[in-house]
Amino acid sequence: MAVDQVVSLILLGILIGAQFTLRSYLRRWSRLFVFFSIAAIALLLLYQMHDLFISWIESDPPARYIAPPFRSVSYFFFIAYRRLIAPYFISLVAAGVAFILIRLLPKERRERLFLKEEPSVLFLAIFLSPHPFWLLFLAASLLLYMLYSLATRLIRPSSGKRISFYYFWPMVAFALITLSPFLLRFEFIRQLRFAA
Repeated sequence: MAVDQVVSLILLGILIGAQFTLRSYLRRWSRLFVFFSIAAIALLLLYQMHDLFISWIESDPPARYIAPPFRSVSYFFFIAYRRLIAPYFISLVAAGVAFILIRLLPKERRERLFLKEEPSVLFLAIFLSPHPFWLLFLAASLLLYMLYSLATRLIRPSSGKRISFYYFWPMVAFALITLSPFLLRFEFIRQLRFAA
């Protein structure tokens, strides 16, 4: 498992723990935790870029010939972008779109459908699931929500309560990142990756 996935699992574990034990703090500090998570992943990706560059420069020929001065530095940035930055950038954009769509809902409907900190929790769950796993996250979340809703309606049919998926968002992302080595065995998932 890659280091960025381990950091994502740690951040999701903190988020899951905060949901169950420190919910009042999470309500106040959820956006700060989002910015902290984005900064942690960005710093980790910069470190991985540096590590990749050093490994290219210090390697023996012929691998040394793919690093500057033998190749343009733009080639390195292209490879680093495709392998390291693009998966998280795409998931960041997807998370931002989901967050904005939730915030564009009328306030009454938004408060009826989501808890106050739930858009931030959903943002983190999507962002920490890099491409292509954020697509699997959305599909798995939709499927689990439908099953959960169906089971709840069968058990308590007259209950008119809102069915919240608040606790499931980070757990689904945690499960997908944990299962990512297994999921990468499927051809359609490998086709969605940005391996150069």
